[in-house]
Amino acid sequence: MPPGLRPAPLRALAGPGSGGPPGRAGESRRPRGGRGAPAPTDRILLRRRVNSVPPSATSTPPLEKARAKRMSPEARRRQIMESAAELMVSTGNSGCTLEQVAQAAGISKPLIYKYFPRREDLIEEMLSRELAELNGRGLDSIDTEVPFEKIVRSTVARSLRYYHDRGPILRLLSTDPAITTLKRKPNRTSWSSAFQFLVRRSVEHYGVPESVAVITSIMILNAPIYSMASLRRRDVDIDEAIEVWSEFIIGGWRALEARFGDPDAR
Repeated sequence: MPPGLRPAPLRALAGPGSGGPPGRAGESRRPRGGRGAPAPTDRILLRRRVNSVPPSATSTPPLEKARAKRMSPEARRRQIMESAAELMVSTGNSGCTLEQVAQAAGISKPLIYKYFPRREDLIEEMLSRELAELNGRGLDSIDTEVPFEKIVRSTVARSLRYYHDRGPILRLLSTDPAITTLKRKPNRTSWSSAFQFLVRRSVEHYGVPESVAVITSIMILNAPIYSMASLRRRDVDIDEAIEVWSEFIIGGWRALEARFGDPDAR
């Protein structure tokens, strides 16, 4: 170095106004907090504004659970059973839980347990209701003093409409393991009464032997429930099915009267 010259300060080597640390040329020291960071006073004001915003403006309010509509006890029982029937038919299975039925009915679990403490209680009451409805559409509800063929047509119409509307749930309930032998007895009694009525009146009206009347009565009473599922799958009109089946029964009895009938027996 020539005599009389002093080395420049290291800070100057970094360039004018760099503000960088000594010995690191070309670097600049950024303001604390990054470029454009607010001054301390600005940060305090920003925090105050954020803290003053109510929670409802920055968060989604929780959804309130809808409460079940108020109903009378009897209406509530019907609603639970109808919801259970819809659930069973839609799944093709009666093995749903009370919790699933409560969800389908839109009620709480404690509420369904208030009406049906056990699943078996629900299944048995549902079956009892269906059998009462079916029996109400059968021979027990018809004046037996009217002409026999009129009784047949009326009974066919009532029973076929029931099996068309309620047959699926009746089949599911009837085969559920929760149904005890005791609960099946009323249906057997009603079936037996209808069977005995058909046998007696067909013998009286058409003069056929009792053995012939027994065969026809058994087939007439059992055919609807076992055939309705197939009729529904084929979209058969229920009114047409009623008309055809009524004519088939009456026409068949008239044919049996011509073939086996004893005119003196009537």
